[in-house]
Amino acid sequence: MNKKLGVQAVVEERSGTTRRLDALSVVLPQVCVNCNTGWMAYFRLAQRVSVLGKLDGWLRRRLRQVRWKEWKTTAAKRHNLRIRGISEGEARKWAGVSRRYWRVAGSQILQVSLPNSYWDHLGLKTLSQTWQRLNPAA
Repeated sequence: MNKKLGVQAVVEERSGTTRRLDALSVVLPQVCVNCNTGWMAYFRLAQRVSVLGKLDGWLRRRLRQVRWKEWKTTAAKRHNLRIRGISEGEARKWAGVSRRYWRVAGSQILQVSLPNSYWDHLGLKTLSQTWQRLNPAA
């Protein structure tokens, strides 16, 4: 998506890359409240379910990026990958990777170590699920 939706702008503004990223504890509840009220009302009227799936994916990738950046050192990255079930060899390889945070956030290794169920456990309500709850006939 080239054009940023309002939710994307809010997440990027509140979890900027220059200051400490406490986004998972501060931004996530704010975004959930915003999406479940104003944004969801807009998408409900517009009947644009396809946008919600893309936005859900973008939001989860952004959260994975924030989490990866929070694990600042190579040792911390390796440790956190190991406790999430990644093999020692893969954890060593990915902990030392020099790719940008956004590229790593889209990698298979973070999708496996930080799956959607991880975000569900933290309280992230997906936009698609909220839209379906508000539109039971759809």
